[in-house]
Amino acid sequence: DLWGKIKNTKKLALAGLWQSEEYRKAAQTTLVNMVANGFFNLLMLDYQLDIAHKNVLLSDSVLVMVDMQYQSAQVNALAVEQARAQRLEAAQLIPILEQQQQQQEHALRILAGSFPGPQQRHARLADLALNSALSLGAPADLLGNRPDVKAAEIALQMANAQVGIQKANFYPSLRITAQTGLNAFELSNWFTMPASIFGNILGGLSQPLLNGRKIKTDYERSLLAREQLLLTFRDKVLIAVSEVSDAYLKIEKIASQQQLLAARVASLDSATRKARLLFQSGMATYLERSEEHTSELQSLLR
Repeated sequence: DLWGKIKNTKKLALAGLWQSEEYRKAAQTTLVNMVANGFFNLLMLDYQLDIAHKNVLLSDSVLVMVDMQYQSAQVNALAVEQARAQRLEAAQLIPILEQQQQQQEHALRILAGSFPGPQQRHARLADLALNSALSLGAPADLLGNRPDVKAAEIALQMANAQVGIQKANFYPSLRITAQTGLNAFELSNWFTMPASIFGNILGGLSQPLLNGRKIKTDYERSLLAREQLLLTFRDKVLIAVSEVSDAYLKIEKIASQQQLLAARVASLDSATRKARLLFQSGMATYLERSEEHTSELQSLLR
């Protein structure tokens, strides 16, 4: 291996093996991400469906109260129709959520390699807490552990090895046989031996001269391919930085939204308690209290 062609070929083969392993990791990571997203989405749909059922029950109560008021001539028929429309509006969400729920269950079963069917749950959305430690950030050099970045890096290494192989083609390809004798292993004797020995390697020496243009073109093409893969590697790194930054930004904003929603829920709970006190003291009707509960559940469902 005078010119390192065999060495670079070995590097190329090993890099191809490593790249295949990184592709496998990338596929595995993508599958885990899809399963995790599908699982959280399914828990969210369960929570929304539970709220939708409670909302329908409250709407039924409101409709009964309004109908009783209509029978006693306290309200007109318009109020009854409005209450009935509100009840239908709340009920129409249930089949939509059930459809989305079943579709998500089927998607998870397919990702797990099973036929479509119901998916068991061992947790509820309220039982899962947000990991606040993620907001601290991560070192940028950890991006090298991402399978897509690692695969692009290995592809660049393969391109470097390919350039070495094409460059070695400029040099003669010498083959040592039993006819040359033991002294042929000494580089200084290769061109000082008898003419017959030199004739055995003459074809290897003249081959780069005869195919010079093709070898040069292949070499230049390998250089361009390496430059292209270098740009691809830089692009992968920039995309990885952007995705990680967006993920941290999303976590931060979701935490802010969670705080605002918690404050809103607390305000609605306070309004519900006040409505209950007004009802117990005779200063508010049961219908007003039910409407307060309905408004709270609709807010949570959104």
